[in-house]
Amino acid sequence: MFRIKIVLLFLILASPLFGYSQNDRVRKQNIISYNWPYFRLNGERLKYYEAKNEFSKVPAAQSYFKKYKPQLYIGFVSLFSSVVILKVAENNQARTGKNNTGLYLTATGLSITSLITILSSIKNRRKATKIYNNFYSSKN
Repeated sequence: MFRIKIVLLFLILASPLFGYSQNDRVRKQNIISYNWPYFRLNGERLKYYEAKNEFSKVPAAQSYFKKYKPQLYIGFVSLFSSVVILKVAENNQARTGKNNTGLYLTATGLSITSLITILSSIKNRRKATKIYNNFYSSKN
């Protein structure tokens, strides 16, 4: 019983020290993370234009952030167009009975293109957040 009291007393007296070491007010860090579909700055959600303003403070990160969104759109557009071309090929084959190798090759090429552009978009987003976080962590 006496040991439990000593441990509780120690925890109560030492708790301000533990809290001080984890306090965010002591040292302000700007840490950006990405949890789909939003960027987060120190855990708070950012809208796209707010994230754009934050990344514009670090020129090296801004260049990667500018590449991120257009590549993502290009990837999704090429993915949807490959699905449409596959549907056209299936309908055409069912109607005429001929195999449309050209349309299948086009759909395959578009799906590969979409995969590459979406992955490069993700890579640019990660690079931008890493550069931004390294910039602000080196300041503190």
